[in-house]
Amino acid sequence: PAAEEKEKEESVRQAEATVRRLAAAGHRAAQMAAGDMLLYGKYGVAADARSAFAHYEGAASSEGSGSDDGRAQYMVGVYYATGLGGVKQSNALALAYTTQAAARGVTAAEMALAFRYAAGIGVEESCAQAMAHYQSVARKGIAFYLAGPPLGRAAQAPAHRARLADDSGGAYGARTGVRALRSAGSRAEFAEIVDYHVQRARKGDVASGATLADLHYHGHRFAPRSYVAALAHVRRLTARLFTRRAELRTGLAPEETPVAAQAAGMLGLMLLRGEGTAVDTGGALRWLRAGAALGHGAALNALGVMHQRGIGVRASADRAAELFRRAADAGHSGGMTNHALTIAATQPQTALASLKRAAATGHILAHYHLAELRAAAPGAAACRLAVASYRFVAERGDWLHSPLGAAHSSYERGRLAASAVDY
Repeated sequence: PAAEEKEKEESVRQAEATVRRLAAAGHRAAQMAAGDMLLYGKYGVAADARSAFAHYEGAASSEGSGSDDGRAQYMVGVYYATGLGGVKQSNALALAYTTQAAARGVTAAEMALAFRYAAGIGVEESCAQAMAHYQSVARKGIAFYLAGPPLGRAAQAPAHRARLADDSGGAYGARTGVRALRSAGSRAEFAEIVDYHVQRARKGDVASGATLADLHYHGHRFAPRSYVAALAHVRRLTARLFTRRAELRTGLAPEETPVAAQAAGMLGLMLLRGEGTAVDTGGALRWLRAGAALGHGAALNALGVMHQRGIGVRASADRAAELFRRAADAGHSGGMTNHALTIAATQPQTALASLKRAAATGHILAHYHLAELRAAAPGAAACRLAVASYRFVAERGDWLHSPLGAAHSSYERGRLAASAVDY
């Protein structure tokens, strides 16, 4: 093992030397690799933000139109905007480089320009410009979201959205961040809470079993998402609360029925989307029907999607519309959104109200459709509202461009310059 480790270290050193040699010769990809290596302190190289800038600047100045060039221009723009690495700040140069990067489709640059125009930072405030850039990012995110399994891709796990205030405190010290008040403040505290629910679930407490299923399904900043673990908890719940034919057992306590609805709906969704298991359309249909019979909003909405698309059943727009309406009445944000889309042509005001209610809960697709409606409407007020919704989608639907995981990782390792760039 020692010899293998030594061989790996030698290979890394040789690769590093090759990258530096190619970068010095003006090879754009090597310049980007060298810049990242120095900025982020990769491969055991000491972090050096100023030396990294020289490589990024070289790559940005080279001719070409590849994606690396656009990212190089974005990185140089960040340096000029922040003064990172001792580079003299220049708003004019920052704007010029960022604009060129955005024109080449660099999402981070589009986000930066959108924010500048929305707030009037170094540019004349322009709602139209802010909307154009946020719209571009939002549309890319929604296209990716809808290309996923039925009901869209899952949101980024909470681990990628950890806030520094959760660790170091808010404006007034440790544990004063808003989210810290609503969550475990340490891994030890989190582990204690999880252990409590594990013990309760083992004793047959279905509410704790549902809590554990939800925890593993969505993930937590102290625990990675695990569909396999979530599925195991859900299957235990359904085995306890339902017969093998997915019929609700008799004699359940009143407080167990809502848990049964949640478990059936969750199992149906996971089987439909192939989360933690292979896709099972027949099983999904059976369990979603069980959840829908108990009034579970997510089950009703998912069942509506199956009827809308003809997944495992004959396609029926009327049946889908009825299920979406029932899901909306149950307070499910996805149901509100789908209900709005099905009645938009015939009941535009009712549809708009439904979209607004869904958006108020943070539903990304509701925000997107509201933004599209407002972008087409005249007037400054409509533009501002469109910007707000497009920005929400761009920031939350960040599957393609989220820097938060890397930023927090750099912060925890003490690489503050790299962390600042990504944040």
